[in-house]
Amino acid sequence: GELEQLLPELKKLYNLALDGKLLIEEGVEDIHSQVEMLLTEALGETGKKIHSGRSRNDQVLLDLKLYARHRIMQIAEAVGELFVALQKRSEAHKNDLM
Repeated sequence: GELEQLLPELKKLYNLALDGKLLIEEGVEDIHSQVEMLLTEALGETGKKIHSGRSRNDQVLLDLKLYARHRIMQIAEAVGELFVALQKRSEAHKNDLM
């Protein structure tokens, strides 16, 4: 069905974005329009359904939430790594005089 068509195309676009190769073409309003355009080129009418009733503002808000969630997870992971490093340092120097 349509989902089976959309998923591989979305993965291609995701990988292009990760590689820094997903560019917004001249005259295209924003990344949402660019993605919809590329999906429509690849899948025809199915590609146009990507926003399915979401306004541009809803799409931007969702993007911001997803980005914030991703960054929070990265920061939490880094804090955990710092905590482990500090514990090891503390253990290594527990008998040192200050």
